[in-house]
Amino acid sequence: MEELYTTSLELIRWLQDSYPQLLGFMTAVSFFGSEDFYLLIMPLIYWSVNKRLGHYLGYLFVASLLVNAEMKHLLRGPRPFWLDPTIAAHGAAEQGVEHQYGIPSGHTQNTAVLLFFLASRFRKAWGWLIAIIAVALMMLSRLYLGLHFLQDLAGGLFIASVLLFVYWLWQRYGVARVGKQIFGRRLLWATTPPVILLTLYVIILFILGTPETAVSWSEFIPGAELESYKIIALAFGAFLGFAIGILFEARDVRFRVEGVWWQRLLRFVVGLAGMVLFWRGLALIFPTEPTWLMLIFRALRYFITVFWVAYLAPMLFVRLGLAQADPKPEISIKSWES
Repeated sequence: MEELYTTSLELIRWLQDSYPQLLGFMTAVSFFGSEDFYLLIMPLIYWSVNKRLGHYLGYLFVASLLVNAEMKHLLRGPRPFWLDPTIAAHGAAEQGVEHQYGIPSGHTQNTAVLLFFLASRFRKAWGWLIAIIAVALMMLSRLYLGLHFLQDLAGGLFIASVLLFVYWLWQRYGVARVGKQIFGRRLLWATTPPVILLTLYVIILFILGTPETAVSWSEFIPGAELESYKIIALAFGAFLGFAIGILFEARDVRFRVEGVWWQRLLRFVVGLAGMVLFWRGLALIFPTEPTWLMLIFRALRYFITVFWVAYLAPMLFVRLGLAQADPKPEISIKSWES
């Protein structure tokens, strides 16, 4: 492992010293893998472009977010600038990763999950080429900016592959069967994955125990531990909010994304305004102390925010006349017996 650290640090120094003119470009590339970017693009796709695609991408994103946060905490890997203060960590504070563990790279993992899924869905050679180039650029940007080691990038790519394989299995063998069940059972299936992921995380964390402090970067550990809990609370709440929200939307709202351009634009503006209102407004009124209570309310805050995106906003669109709704399907005796 030490050899990998050394190799990565040398490569980062070489990239930063040899190509300082690429800083702006690499920063821009990295932004397209950030959570802020996805929080903008995901609702846009779901509300105004392609609802079904928004379902797939949204579910993959919240699942990837939770898995990445848990793996970071369980693996407890350092950042390059933790080991070598001479390494320039471009954008660490702005991106909120200054006190986050490194491995696996969340930018790499999320980008690979979403772009490789899109490439597999559209089944075009040029789509795969674009996806591969984009993921490679994302990995290079994280290395160039001094925010990840080589093994962090490889870890993100590996976990993305596992998530996509599991999702493929679910789509192939599980989704059709679950779709025929009554609402209560589908709701149970929707909440099971995040609960299982959180339960496994708690068990493994208990087995691993407290972090090793006999390291040169021990000063970063307390902040990284707290940040890990905060991100996991965020991701768990978001996962539950989206999984439950899309089920309620399918039962109660069934909005359609079709419409003239101004309707689609207004949906995005109104929906985004509501999302920001919940996201920032609840942060102002929810408690921040003690830590255990803050984590509970943090999960609740992101649950409500994402539940707005998945369910409440579409309901508002229909009532305001910004979207049409499909008629409620008739319930047959056969469907109840399924």
